[in-house]
Amino acid sequence: MNETEVLLHWAYVAIMLVSGIAFYLLSKNPKDVPYYKYTIHIFIVTWSALAYTALALNQGTIEVGGQQVHFARYLDWVITTPLLLLSLALTGKLITRKEGWLIGTMMGTQAIMILTGLVADLSVDETR
Repeated sequence: MNETEVLLHWAYVAIMLVSGIAFYLLSKNPKDVPYYKYTIHIFIVTWSALAYTALALNQGTIEVGGQQVHFARYLDWVITTPLLLLSLALTGKLITRKEGWLIGTMMGTQAIMILTGLVADLSVDETR
């Protein structure tokens, strides 16, 4: 990884950490936003910052078939994208007793999509 990539990863980490602090401060005066929504977003940006810290430290990658696979990104995405969908659904007030299964299904299929992308990226033959 070159110096520019490392610098960009650290910049991303800094932005995520500042975002986490901002969400925390906003949660102190929620203005009709449930506290759990702030908790979801604090977790999202903190988890993402940790994954990209690994990348900035030249970890979270593996060479497969002569190409670098940044599996730390997949670990980030498999957690954060379902949580983003959950937050979006909560914002749209979609969760009811009848529709709660829909949110779980969306989150689950999102995780499956990310994991199948990881499997494809880890493949060494033409299926990659």
